[in-house]
Amino acid sequence: MKFFILVALFAVAAADSYKAAEYKAPKYEAPKYEAPKAPKYETPKYEAPKYESPKYEAPKYEAPKAPKYEAPKYETPKYETPKAPKYEAPKYETPKYDTPKYESPKYEEVTYVSYH
Repeated sequence: MKFFILVALFAVAAADSYKAAEYKAPKYEAPKYEAPKAPKYETPKYEAPKYESPKYEAPKYEAPKAPKYEAPKYETPKYETPKAPKYEAPKYETPKYDTPKYESPKYEEVTYVSYH
């Protein structure tokens, strides 16, 4: 039984300490591309022929004079405001009430008749 325990301990220790081998791949660098150099080409220079423009005098132009405009005389119509009718408020008369006449009761003294 001790043998199995020792084998199990070694197996656990070996499993913990195992490290996979590392593989380093070489780095790939793409080749640098250089564009082919074209020969320099110079465009031909063109010179336009020189010529003198003809001398021409433009005719003098005088604008016609516009006739003077006079605005028509216009009188505004006169407007008279209508007069409002006089308003008389209805007269209110308070109703007349006859006040009731109150006569105070007459006090009569009690007279005692003695039967003696």
